[in-house]
This record gives sequence, structure tokens and C-alpha cells, in this order.
Amino acid sequence: MIVNLPESLANIIAEDQLEFVFQPIVDVSQGSVFGFEALMRGPERSPLRTPDALLEVAGASGRLVELERVALLGAIKAFGRLDLDGKLFVNASAPAIHGLVRDKGSELFRVAVEAGVAPSRLILELTEHERVDDPSALQEALNVFIAQDVGLALDDFGDGRSSLRLWAQLQPEIVKLDKYFTRDIHRDARRARSRWCARC
Repeated sequence: MIVNLPESLANIIAEDQLEFVFQPIVDVSQGSVFGFEALMRGPERSPLRTPDALLEVAGASGRLVELERVALLGAIKAFGRLDLDGKLFVNASAPAIHGLVRDKGSELFRVAVEAGVAPSRLILELTEHERVDDPSALQEALNVFIAQDVGLALDDFGDGRSSLRLWAQLQPEIVKLDKYFTRDIHRDARRARSRWCARC
């Protein structure tokens, strides 16, 4: 049986079939859970079950921003249903953020309020599928959310696409380092001696 992946993706988006798991983010200094990162999944047993598969097909079919919007709003709803404590980290690329501010963020804020998740508990986690060419325009878009106490994090900083300019201009609350810097750190004296600030 041949599966039409773009058609499957269209059905997943139209019928709200995305599922979510929530990965704890731990504050080691306090020994407590600071928040949760929302991770999307396609329907079980679907060839689009994994995030990578969903993103690849969405990118190839020109529906990446649409998928991100549906995933972000769906994650907020799912988080509210689980009644979890702490912050909710939701992934969003620069184009997705620009799309969310076309209505001054009203859809996102409405969904958050209806889900019982205060905007101040949301952290937009900026992902860089492509390099951000206009940080100033992105900052202007983010101001809509910052005005409502929505936080900002940079994801996978140091993976080759991220830039220090973006960090300096956007001034995120949290910077998540690429896993390169922590993987097998106990075997690399140079990285073990480095002092990294994960929360700024």
C-alpha cells in the first residue's frame, strides 16, 4: 500500500490528530521541575509519527508554518488538560512567530486562557530551521508576546545556524545549548572546564 504523505499530513492538520508528550526541564540547583517542553507526535502507527518525519513532509509540501501553528496551539491545549505545573516550552520558528502576530497574538492568548494556562507560563522556544536574516523584525513581532509576559528561549544554540547577534538582540530568558556541548562531557576536559550559562 502506497501512502501519500502530503495527504496524510493534510489530514493530521485538518483533523487535529497531533499528539504531545511533555519532557521535564529540571532546575538542578533547586532540585525541582522548572517546566516542560512540548514534543509533537503524529498518530500512532503512522509513517508521520516522529517530529522529524512531520517536519520533513511539511517543509517539502510548503506547510511548515501551518504545522507549527497547529502544533503550538495543540500543545497549549494538551498541557492545560494535564494540569501540569511550571512553564510550558513550545517550539516556534521565526516565520511561525510572524504568522502568530498577524492577529496581534489574539488566537494564541485565547487558546491559552481557555486551556487555563496563563501567558506568563509560556516560553516561545525559537528554533532555526533557517537562519534568521532580520532579527529586528523578529524582535518587533516578539514584542507582542513579551508585552503579555510570554518568555523567550533560544533552542540548540551553537549548532551552526544560531548567532551571537540573535542572542544579544533578542535577550532571551533562557538559552538551550546544542547537545554537542554536553554529550560525553565527562570525557572532554575542555568542555568540562567551560562555564556555560543555561539561564540568563
